Amino acid sequence: MGVVIFGGSGFVGHWLVKALLQKGEEIIICDTVDSRSHEQARFIPCDIRKPGDFKDIPLSAKDTVVNLAANQYHHKPPRKNIQEYFFDTNTQ
Repeated sequence: MGVVIFGGSGFVGHWLVKALLQKGEEIIICDTVDSRSHEQARFIPCDIRKPGDFKDIPLSAKDTVVNLAANQYHHKPPRKNIQEYFFDTNTQ
């Protein structure tokens, strides 16, 4: 049993990974950016907007999945691409 975290390289994901590793959890970080801040966690490059990227993620029915994925411009939403920011990444 493990924890798969989409968006695990971001600010909130970093602290969640750290806390779960301290509890002895097996962690897989799925993100477009590899922060390399947690050597004990496995990193799998993945864009949540591309379902084909999920094929390399080993999941079982006992795993916990956490979705913290967000567009990389989340501090300043791009005015030109509201569809990508609000719908493609965070809703769809």
